[in-house]
Amino acid sequence: MASFEQGNAEQVKSGERQFRAGAVVSKQQATFVGAEYRKVDVKQPDGSTRTINQPRGGDKIYHRVVTYVTQGEDGKVSGAERVIYIIGKDNKFQPAAISKDGGKTYSFSDPNYPTMATGGPKGGPVAGAGFQNELNDPDGGIRKNLDKQTNDSLDDAGIPKTQKKNVIESIKNNADQVDVEDTSDDADTPLTDEQQIDAARNPSAIKSIKMGERGGTRSASGSFGNHVYPLDLGVTGQDVLKFTMLKYVPSDINMDGGLLGVDTSARNTDFEGLSDREILGTVILPIPGGIQDSNQVSWGSQNMNPAEVAAANFALNTIFDGEKGAALATENLVQSITGSSDVKNATGMVIAGAAAGVGQQLVTRTTGAVINPSMELLFSGPALRQFSFKFTFTARESAESKEIVKILRFFKQGSAVQRTASNLFLKSPHTFKIQYLYRGPAGGENPFMGKIKECACTGVTVNYTPQNNYSTFSDGAMTSYEMSLNFNELEPVFNDEYANDGDTSIGF
Repeated sequence: MASFEQGNAEQVKSGERQFRAGAVVSKQQATFVGAEYRKVDVKQPDGSTRTINQPRGGDKIYHRVVTYVTQGEDGKVSGAERVIYIIGKDNKFQPAAISKDGGKTYSFSDPNYPTMATGGPKGGPVAGAGFQNELNDPDGGIRKNLDKQTNDSLDDAGIPKTQKKNVIESIKNNADQVDVEDTSDDADTPLTDEQQIDAARNPSAIKSIKMGERGGTRSASGSFGNHVYPLDLGVTGQDVLKFTMLKYVPSDINMDGGLLGVDTSARNTDFEGLSDREILGTVILPIPGGIQDSNQVSWGSQNMNPAEVAAANFALNTIFDGEKGAALATENLVQSITGSSDVKNATGMVIAGAAAGVGQQLVTRTTGAVINPSMELLFSGPALRQFSFKFTFTARESAESKEIVKILRFFKQGSAVQRTASNLFLKSPHTFKIQYLYRGPAGGENPFMGKIKECACTGVTVNYTPQNNYSTFSDGAMTSYEMSLNFNELEPVFNDEYANDGDTSIGF
């Protein structure tokens, strides 16, 4: 799948990246341009029949829609800019068309997207003649599909239906789109109940299973937006705490040999970039007090007395060398207990006690001794780290009050459990990358603070009256909020994950 990444305005203008912060990004789809369509009846998994428009001929165009929604001070949507991207040369998404009137008309060049007019074959437009003609035809299949694609992405972003008409002037096309092919890795095409049950039963299907999300689920790239508190935090120059919401990526169960076990390599652990992951939104806040981490490993006391050592030795020799190994283990055991009569007697009591089901009681009752348990503290496994943060929000103006509400919604909805389209299964909530960012000349992550791996948000607590006093602004917004967040890392920290940097950073 061709990459589709967020960047700044200059990166988008140069074609290095495809969308800016705050954009509503659709999923990838494919449409046949210049095709003839015929009605075909297709049988569905439930036995019903669905009539689709099947394409004949034409060129298959892979497309995405990036929508920049314009909102007034009251938060109402007043319009939008829509940029159409298609996969062009070098198998990269390139801007091909732009509409600033809700999809009524399209242009194929724009000063903010210079590659739109020059990134095509022989230095011409990215959009070919067939694509341009069909896009400017109100009844064109690609145009109808782009309207539908935009509509769906706005639903994912939570834009109210009453305001979508200001974004999609040609929204009437949504009920008349031709059939499209959803081609993205994150398409989440809904499975039938039978398919979901079979996938859960068959481990070999776990690697590739895609369970469709229930309508209204917020999971599209950029759909949660990018938020900052306080609004002037960017001009202060102080260090910040950045939360990046990611679409959850499950691990694979690897049973093909080699590195057996659970494979989590699909999760990008590079803290300098998240190009391989779908970013749903970000929140940047001042770093609160009380920051700490705790790296722990599980150890426990274990016993292994001589009788158990002998039994283990007998079993190992039998497994590896068969009857010959068993005979050798028995001979070694006999030789080890022929040193003295006391040892012989004690060993006999142990064997008799085991046969009688009373364990070491016989030895202890008759001698007052116990077999040396050879107790030792042994490693038993890693531990997952936990993190907690507490923030107090106090709005100084109406815009800041609205931003606070969006931040609270960001964490509440982002950490909420998702339902599948069939309602048969529940899906994992979105996950988070947490970074301490240094705002000095060097920038980037602060090497003097501990890094944090990808986390699940396990709790969001909001105190609406942190001063123990119910107080609101004229519009009903609370004058102050207190939010507590709890996170758990998805994976343990391992020794080899610390950077080989001469110990100039703390690491995890």
